[in-house]
Amino acid sequence: MSHLVGIETYTEYIHKDILFIHGHQFTIFKDYNKIVKKLLNTYVLFQKILPKKLILFIEHWESKILNSRNLVKNGAHKFAKHKNVKSIICGHTHYADEVIFEDVITYFNTGCWVDDKKMTYITIKDDNIKLNQFKMEE
Repeated sequence: MSHLVGIETYTEYIHKDILFIHGHQFTIFKDYNKIVKKLLNTYVLFQKILPKKLILFIEHWESKILNSRNLVKNGAHKFAKHKNVKSIICGHTHYADEVIFEDVITYFNTGCWVDDKKMTYITIKDDNIKLNQFKMEE
């Protein structure tokens, strides 16, 4: 991914008791091979030139049909337990989410800033993590 964005990227990052991770690791494509990885990188590059309806269809297919939202949430929860952290923050699904599991691990998904979805983001102040929604001023 570093070659696409031009800066150093991390597969995971832990600060205090918070784990930051993309989330694709927990979907059915987690073990994709080099060819599929190249195709996915190409998809990212072509998002700017492919028709918007096709991009929305692909995202809908992955999220709804392949159940990636729940796969990411449940996979992230298990991984947070394994890493012994209190909170995990992911992206990947493009759907904002906040869940406190029975074992008190908190899962956050940052959501999305494209298309007609809610523009959501995470803020962290001291030990408080909050999922926010950006509101346009009129």
